[in-house]
This record gives sequence, structure tokens and C-alpha cells, in this order.
Amino acid sequence: VGVRRRGATRARRRGATKTRRPPSPRRGPSPLVSSTIARCAWLLAAAATSSGTMAKRVAILPGNGCSNVRRSNWYGWLAKELTKSGIEVALVDMPDPNGANEKLWIATCLGELGCDERTVVVGHSSGAACGMRLAESIKLGGLVLVSAYHTDLGWEGERAAGYFSRPWLWADIIANTVGSVGIIQYGAADDCFLPLSEQEHVATNLRADFIRMDGRSHYMDSTFPELLQLLRDKCGETTGDSPAAA
Repeated sequence: VGVRRRGATRARRRGATKTRRPPSPRRGPSPLVSSTIARCAWLLAAAATSSGTMAKRVAILPGNGCSNVRRSNWYGWLAKELTKSGIEVALVDMPDPNGANEKLWIATCLGELGCDERTVVVGHSSGAACGMRLAESIKLGGLVLVSAYHTDLGWEGERAAGYFSRPWLWADIIANTVGSVGIIQYGAADDCFLPLSEQEHVATNLRADFIRMDGRSHYMDSTFPELLQLLRDKCGETTGDSPAAA
């Protein structure tokens, strides 16, 4: 009874060996999880676009009477300073510079200036009227209005330009201004061309951030450091103090 049989011992040892199972294949996320991840990524991208984080481009629309825009008012100076900050700028001599014809100027905005949802449009005087009409029909990355008005002021030249021939679509302008810059308006009580009521009417209907700087009249200085700093901040470029007026 007490004798071990070698064959039985070996059999027991062999039988004691455990059989290893093959590793289970790794499973990826379920279709529901994958769909959720994809949608979150899409929402983040859409939020980045709508919040204006992609707006790194500025188009400048001058007032009428400026045949050489880079040597008129603050336009060329602003373009140069923004370019130094790494911000792309579109500034061209407009067709019909004295009459500021709406059809010609809008066509230039859509063509040569390339205005779109990545572009912050800066419009001065007649350029402000053009910028507002432009925003009625396309999305912009922001709208900065300087010396803006909403009627032809009883002037035949303004009436002929075409901007004031129909009601303004205020709600459409607001809806189409999709960037973080929003709608900002500069005005002054001592504007030599525009009553303050004209400017305030625009600001109220567009729910604009109205910056009133009395003493600046129609904003025809050679520099505009406040606007430069605003655009640097809003477009993601900060270079310290605003440059002193030349």
C-alpha cells in the first residue's frame, strides 16, 4: 500500500499542470461611446469658431473721399501696427472712393478684401455703413464701427450711395457677427458731421458696446491707439503698452 508507483506520480504531476487560456482580445469603445466622443469634438471645434478664437484677420473699410487709403486718417498706420503684431490685414483703395457706391464696395468686401467669419471688419464713416450692410448677408468674425450713422442725413451724395434706401436688418447684423469681438462702436458728441442721436440709434439697435470719446470729432486723426489695443486684445495679440500717437 505504501509503495509509490512512478507512473502514477508522473501522471498526477502532468495532471496538475493548468491549461492557460488565450488572452481575450481588447475591445474598443462601444459605438455609443465613440459617437459621444466624436460629437464632443465637433462641439468643441464649433465653440472655438463661434467664440472668435479663430479671428486673426482684420479688414479696414475707409470713409469716402479717401483715394489713397494708406495715407488717409489712421488706416495705413493701423494696418502697419497690426501687421507688426502678427495679425493679417486687408486694406485696399476702394472703387468709387468719393461716392462709396454700395454695390461696388460690397463686391470689393466679398472679393479683394475676402471678408468672412474669420475677419473682423473695421468700418469708418461710409465704411461703417458698408460694414453694417455686409453683415446683413454674411457672417463676420467681428464688427467695429467708427462714426456710424443710419440715415442719409439729408445729403444727396449719401442718398446716392445706396446704403440708406431701405430699412436696416438689425437682427441679422447681430446674428451674423459670430466672433468674440462682437459689435463695438466708437462715437463722439462733438462729431463734425454726425449728430450724437444718429450714433446712439445705431448702438441701441445693434446692442453694441458704445465707446464715446468726446473730443475726437469724426475720428480723422493719423493714429488710433485705443482701437489698435482693442484689436490686439480681441485677436489674441498683446504687445504691452499702446504706442504713443505720432
